[in-house]
Amino acid sequence: MEGTVNACIAGFALLSYVLGLLVSQPQIPLTMNVIFPKISGESAYSLMALLGANIMAHNFYIHSSVVQVNCLITALGLNI
Repeated sequence: MEGTVNACIAGFALLSYVLGLLVSQPQIPLTMNVIFPKISGESAYSLMALLGANIMAHNFYIHSSVVQVNCLITALGLNI
């Protein structure tokens, strides 16, 4: 039941987004400089720092979840 409700909400959000795009008809720039900007040395360091900050936060979250599950399995004495 929960999966069906979540799927309906996600489908409605996707449908709303697509309909909003079709109604507004945004102009999409086709120049390559906008799609792939040139990265200088200093902006490359900033980009790596932002990317690393996002990846490390998710890595800590996933690792803590895995450790908690392993501790629970060990505490309950399950052989999985």
